[in-house]
Amino acid sequence: RPALHQDLVQFRIRSIAQTGNRAIDCDLTLFDHFFHRAENVDGADLLVYSAAVGADNPEDKNPLYYLEESKDLFEKISTKYKDYHNILYEIMNEPNGPTTWEDCKKYANEIIPIIRENTSNIVLVGNPKWTADLNSVMASPLEGYTNIMYTYHFYAADHQNKQQVITAYDKGFPVFISEHGGMESSGDGALDIEAITAWYKVLDERNISYVAWNISNTKGSASILKTTTSSAKD
Repeated sequence: RPALHQDLVQFRIRSIAQTGNRAIDCDLTLFDHFFHRAENVDGADLLVYSAAVGADNPEDKNPLYYLEESKDLFEKISTKYKDYHNILYEIMNEPNGPTTWEDCKKYANEIIPIIRENTSNIVLVGNPKWTADLNSVMASPLEGYTNIMYTYHFYAADHQNKQQVITAYDKGFPVFISEHGGMESSGDGALDIEAITAWYKVLDERNISYVAWNISNTKGSASILKTTTSSAKD
């Protein structure tokens, strides 16, 4: 299929509390605000909602840790926005540590049917090793679903081996680069122009869509805005 050439705005709203407990705020007020603001951006007619699974405590590395909360979250957002066909649902961010692909599949098999009750929009599925393990996906893909894609993340200064992405494409697996950068995986350091250019050549030749991280004013070369930015006028 052709790549998604529209401007794409990715909302990775981290609803999971940072204190290490299991609380998730499923109030969609913040998402509503940014969603409708983005609707007014010229060309931004494709939006992504991502529920982040992070690594702030040991359990946090596995999406199953927040299974019940994620069910509630995706039920709410897919119900409220069921008539919007420009939303992609990324159901996990970067599983890591001891998390296996079987864990990810178990989680996906719980979440995807909930989304499918309301919409047939694309669902993006992450994988282990910080969403850089397409080998496991190819060995045992999800079954029984349509309109799903497998995500892959890379930071060109650290990750220059493209073979997993190439192999997945050659085997007919739909791949979506839902996070990448030209710097180190820390989100900082010098941009490796040669490495990122080589990545873009591989992706563009195969019409594989990609999203860069990130639009923020945080410290680090991955942030597009200056740290002094506080408004659209800056």
